[in-house]
Amino acid sequence: MTQFASEDKLRDLNLKISKLKGIPGFMGYIVLTQDCIPIYAVNIQEEEAICYAAVIADLVQKTNTTLKLGSTDGREELKSIRMRTRKGVEIIVTVASGYTLVVLQDCTAVADVRPKDAKGDDELK
Repeated sequence: MTQFASEDKLRDLNLKISKLKGIPGFMGYIVLTQDCIPIYAVNIQEEEAICYAAVIADLVQKTNTTLKLGSTDGREELKSIRMRTRKGVEIIVTVASGYTLVVLQDCTAVADVRPKDAKGDDELK
């Protein structure tokens, strides 16, 4: 994907996101402008990044509208959303400082680290 953001901002972003790359299951990320235009993507094709941007723009707008309707002063705004698909792909959307970060990770690549006696049913005893 073509880089449209300044190199300094991207370097700072890459430093912050470098930890994500080390997590098992990391698939990639997209940085969107305030207008949800993809300006940088890692491990995601440009066409796919544009598709994600369109869907995420709609999701962020509708979520912000819903949050404002539900707040007492009408000033609530989205900070983050975390969604998981049936196939185990997690989509994390974070909005801050006029940018939106979309991170994709494969949750099936992460081993179940719960103790043996805690595995199985999740009901309370």
